[in-house]
Amino acid sequence: MDWECVFHGISMCYEEKIVRVRTDAALMALLAEPGRGAEALAGHIAARYCEKLGCALEITERSLAVELLVHAYCDALLLRVAALAEKLPGQLGTRLKQAAGQLQQHTDIIDMGEKSVDSNRWLFDDLAPFYPVICGILGDKA
Repeated sequence: MDWECVFHGISMCYEEKIVRVRTDAALMALLAEPGRGAEALAGHIAARYCEKLGCALEITERSLAVELLVHAYCDALLLRVAALAEKLPGQLGTRLKQAAGQLQQHTDIIDMGEKSVDSNRWLFDDLAPFYPVICGILGDKA
């Protein structure tokens, strides 16, 4: 994969019908800034995809923004769960840490694909109309 970091240092990779974004410190820093960082990043992704591949990505910017937020904050939550698991005794802590680690493998890289290649696209498309509500819940962290 050919990763680039041209927007706020966020690692992104563009392929036909799919864009991948790393859930890393750079992404979380953008989301922590006042404003709607996910919306700005989604706009950049759409424009850069068109520039690199010569056609539009068949995903709305709102759907991209929602997917970015859901994955990024699930990843952050799983990191906190893993840290909590360290403090729990015996098998309970071990099992919780393993479960969080397995789930986190699915959130450390955000795969945003068109419907034809992404079986989860429907979920983020269905949540896209609720983007303002999601932003209201997250406040300045969106």
